[in-house]
Amino acid sequence: MNPLIKKLAGQTAVYGLSSIVGRLLNYLLVPYYTRLFLPDEYGVITEIYSYTGIAIIMLTYGLETGYFRFATNNKDESSLYQSLLTSLALSGLIFVSIIFVFQSSINTGIGLPSDNYFVLIMALTVSFDAFLALPFARLRHLSKAFHFASFKLFGILLNIGLNVLFYETDLGEYLGLSTYFSGVGYVFLSNFVSTILTLVAMLSYIELFRKFDFKLLRTVLQYSYPILFLGLAGMVNESGDKILLKYILGYTGDFSDKQIMHELGIYGANFKIAIFMMLFIQAFRFAADPFFFKNSGGANNKTLYASVMHYFVFTGGLVFLGIITFMHFIKGFISSSYHEGLAIVPILLVAKWVYGIVFSMSFWYKLTDRTIYGLYITLVGSAVTLIGSLLVIPYFGYVGLSYVILASYSAMAGLSYYYGQKYFPVPYNKRLIIVLVIVPIILYMLINYLSVNTLDFILPGIISMIAYVGFAYYINKNWNARKHES
Repeated sequence: MNPLIKKLAGQTAVYGLSSIVGRLLNYLLVPYYTRLFLPDEYGVITEIYSYTGIAIIMLTYGLETGYFRFATNNKDESSLYQSLLTSLALSGLIFVSIIFVFQSSINTGIGLPSDNYFVLIMALTVSFDAFLALPFARLRHLSKAFHFASFKLFGILLNIGLNVLFYETDLGEYLGLSTYFSGVGYVFLSNFVSTILTLVAMLSYIELFRKFDFKLLRTVLQYSYPILFLGLAGMVNESGDKILLKYILGYTGDFSDKQIMHELGIYGANFKIAIFMMLFIQAFRFAADPFFFKNSGGANNKTLYASVMHYFVFTGGLVFLGIITFMHFIKGFISSSYHEGLAIVPILLVAKWVYGIVFSMSFWYKLTDRTIYGLYITLVGSAVTLIGSLLVIPYFGYVGLSYVILASYSAMAGLSYYYGQKYFPVPYNKRLIIVLVIVPIILYMLINYLSVNTLDFILPGIISMIAYVGFAYYINKNWNARKHES
């Protein structure tokens, strides 16, 4: 294996361990919430977090990627960092001010009481999260994976602890908060407090107004603005799907408000199971962002990128089979009252896997400064999601929506490959990639067809994972040998 790929794998493992441990700890809140709240109540949590996912894209406006792009070759990285950080602070302040002024109207628009504080508290939270995105990006740029993981885990543990304190004790009532944050409100309050305390813990990495280079900021913004719209378009799949589900079901007139929130809660809870695939993709992203930029000038960089893709696709297939194999145990993380939606989990896992492939290919337009193409590709994916949702949700609900998301990411993968090969040709082994994707899906379908109950998955699933590893090793070795012969 290429030493650089080993380095990327090591970085991915470090970030992956922190991400997996952190997400698993945070994931413990999902079974807690699904046992604490009814599906329609959990639907409120799902909806508000869908909006915050969109908001954080707006409030970071591509500066993370812009930072990696310009920090690599910039002699005054400190000036770059401080300029971008100051920009994030000012934009966050403007955002919170707007939400504060229009709080009552926003609440009414999404079906909350006009005097509710949930939206405002989450606006504050997402503003601070967006601000912290750059210090975390700098830690990745400086290869300080341990510091990165420590601060992330600190915030997650605080969030979990505060949830338990608020819901298992009378702390909220003692502090006089029960009037404002009863019910699901403590979920949002816990998130806010944990974010603030994480910011306090990272104060030594916060540098504001010491150096501010407007010209440099403008250059980064010119590079990053397509990534902002790319992110917003991408959020149609990541968060907008829940919003679409709510409003399209409501438009049909066949569901009451309680039934709509019930469907949203079921979809949101089962969507969380697919988070195990996202853990792998997120770990890869944390390591890959600085890795690709730092190795962009190498003589064999394109061959390196191709090898990274092949290893990524193979590992994604192994993760897919592993989750499916142990689904009998994994599904226990959500209450049985949510299990009616388990059928969408394999579809969403494949969709997220394809999304990871899209991300792995995305460096061609970042390295060639053609980020506008990333926007075009994502807009096509968003259009597939929007049109597909309108056509499918009224008849098939959230099950149909999961297939739409898969179709959207698949369209994006095809377009990214086509334009990438045109402007930044990478020698991917297309046949190898296709086989590595299709084989795990066929193995899953075969096990699913032969199994009488969910427990029957385990032994055949483990065998299929071993067979997949052996098969991947064989075909990779065989095709590499043919390539050298030719």
